[in-house]
Amino acid sequence: MQRAIIVDDEELSVKRLSKLLAEYEEIEVSRTFFNPWEAYEYAKEHPIDIAFLDVSMPEVDGMKLSSLLMELSDGIQVVFVTGFDEYAVDAFERSALDYLLKPVMAKRLSKTMERIFKRRPREEAAMPVQHPIMDVRLFNGLRIGRRGLERESIRLRSPKTEEFFRI
Repeated sequence: MQRAIIVDDEELSVKRLSKLLAEYEEIEVSRTFFNPWEAYEYAKEHPIDIAFLDVSMPEVDGMKLSSLLMELSDGIQVVFVTGFDEYAVDAFERSALDYLLKPVMAKRLSKTMERIFKRRPREEAAMPVQHPIMDVRLFNGLRIGRRGLERESIRLRSPKTEEFFRI
């Protein structure tokens, strides 16, 4: 599940994009923000994967916010959502994943989502494989093992404990 935030100073735009993103099980909209500074503070404490940013906002625009977010983590994918097409070149120079024009349409958003999903598997494939610390075997009785350099069996205190573990 990828965590996303939406930052836009227009309530209707936030609601529309939230509703469209709710159709994608792989995306969880963690929070929505009307204030870019609040979004930045949130991102400092909570890891996010995708940021949907309006370009034109008071105080801090989406371009500046994208730079701040990228300083926190260069793995954040930024999608600009705006009513103005003249910022597109600047957006892509800032390594934006995509640039959506308002009002966002479901068909156009699906192309953005394809880009997000295409990019993610390659990054996840580069991550080291982590093996489970424990394994449980149920054939020929309950056996619990701890993995390390050698597989070590774990003994439960009593048959009653074993019964609770099975439940």
